[in-house]
Amino acid sequence: MKSKKYLILSVIILVASSSLLFSQKDLKSQIESLPGIISIERIEPDPEYTEAFKIFIEQPVDHKNPGGKKFKQKFYLSHKDESLPMIIELDGYNIDYNRDNELASILKCNKIVVEHRYFGESKPDSLYWNFLTIEQAADDHHKIIETMKMIYMNKWITTGISKGGQTTYIYKYYFPNDADASVCYVAPLNLTAEDPRVYHFLDNVGTEECREKMIQFQREVLKREDDLLPIFKEDTEN
Repeated sequence: MKSKKYLILSVIILVASSSLLFSQKDLKSQIESLPGIISIERIEPDPEYTEAFKIFIEQPVDHKNPGGKKFKQKFYLSHKDESLPMIIELDGYNIDYNRDNELASILKCNKIVVEHRYFGESKPDSLYWNFLTIEQAADDHHKIIETMKMIYMNKWITTGISKGGQTTYIYKYYFPNDADASVCYVAPLNLTAEDPRVYHFLDNVGTEECREKMIQFQREVLKREDDLLPIFKEDTEN
């Protein structure tokens, strides 16, 4: 009777261990099975992570009309452990590679970096500009977070830098309960399409002498456009 109990216990431990090992080895398959995932490509992870992926998820061009036109949105996932928190960086522009994130490194947790709609590889076939809004972008991010929460069930922290910081606090406005915390780096707060506070700042920052030198420099650059523009283009491509 005692040996039978040991046998049953051994089987239970073996099954549990096998299930855990399978889930760890088969993360790619788990993500592929999530709703809306179009493609997933394994990429080289940074040393602090065990796995990394380039992922595309299907998004509606207009979230108020989910049955309408679609586009694919790109994000990068760096995996450490499913039981750890997730940092998700909501960027305001294109993302050409799996970028580092300060918070994820400090907290030693998982990381997602999201490319903004209508930038980089995250564009519909035809650019319907009336759907490039802060609310539509927030709906994009909500779908990504709700989808990935099916695997990563611990704490979530949204973050972003500059326009990404702006994207982060706007997302918090539309979906205040999606994340446990939000960290915005140098996030602008625009009051109008052409905010007069910018010009007031530029007209008063520093000394008058310094401002005049900046104006003269800008004019000189414009005069030498033919010489300087190829240099700028070469620099941005490298």
